[in-house]
Amino acid sequence: MKVTRMVVTLLGGLLGSAAGFGFYIATGYVMNQGGYLADFGVNYGTAALGLGISAGVGLISALLPALRASRMSIAEALRYVG
Repeated sequence: MKVTRMVVTLLGGLLGSAAGFGFYIATGYVMNQGGYLADFGVNYGTAALGLGISAGVGLISALLPALRASRMSIAEALRYVG
């Protein structure tokens, strides 16, 4: 279950990065046509940090409910299933 949540959040991070990169390309092209912006670039270290934060959020969102469930008795935990 934890791996599934991390994969889903990592995929969300990748899709967000791809959308951001597409926005960067489109905006950079339009702004540079008018001479408004100097040339700017994407730092791969920052993109990797964003994906790492995305994976960390996925891990935390998987661990917190698991820790809470591990502290419950079996009978109490089964009440929340149905």
